[in-house]
Amino acid sequence: MLSVREFEALLDYSCSLPTGQTIGKRWRRREPYVITETSQHEFYMGEYVESLKRDMIGIEWTKIILPPGYVPFELRNRSTPQATTQAPAESGGTTNAKEDPAPGKIGAE
Repeated sequence: MLSVREFEALLDYSCSLPTGQTIGKRWRRREPYVITETSQHEFYMGEYVESLKRDMIGIEWTKIILPPGYVPFELRNRSTPQATTQAPAESGGTTNAKEDPAPGKIGAE
């Protein structure tokens, strides 16, 4: 479980991937991306990792378990939807950012 401070320190890339593909770089994403009054959200931490393919970089996804009772800032006021599109559907396995910019398989909880 991440602390609130660690969670809030992760930059939000719910609809994109960070530039500067450096091994060990971490960020978070929210699924689904669209915020409604009734949507149930999960958060995932992405991390650039080494790839077995030459000149490529992998992405590892891990589900973030938030502390009980903690509501992330972006979900505190749900009265107005914040976006009209959803993040791409999951694909299998660790992704390669140069090959496939879509998020990969989500890691263990």
